[in-house]
Order: sequence, then C-alpha cells, then structure tokens
Amino acid sequence: MIMHEEYAFYLAIKHQCECIGAQTDIRGNVIFYCFNELHGGNKSTFTARNEAEFCAKLADRQGVAA
Repeated sequence: MIMHEEYAFYLAIKHQCECIGAQTDIRGNVIFYCFNELHGGNKSTFTARNEAEFCAKLADRQGVAA
C-alpha cells in the first residue's frame, strides 16, 4: 500500500531527509515518493512506496542493520 503524501513528508523530516514529491502513473495515482538522504553531507536520492521500504532503503544507505 502506498503511504499518504503527508506521511511521506513526515518520515522525511523525522529521518533528516527531504521528500521531493510523488511519482504518478498516467491516471494520477501515486506510484512512489522520491526522497533525498542528507546525512553526512552527501545527497543521495531514493524512492519508497511505504514506511517499511523507506526505512530499509535509508538504513542500507547509512550502513545500518535494519
């Protein structure tokens, strides 16, 4: 299930990231959200559809065991 836009922005702020916005299909349905990871001065972009995917990708980028 795709998270709501407000929750995507909340997760980004909570984890010191930036939510760039949503990617939609031709019908306007949200497919995923794009995020910038801002830790350590490096900026890396990733996508996520839900909180579990967000946390897993962020942990992977930060080298933290999820």
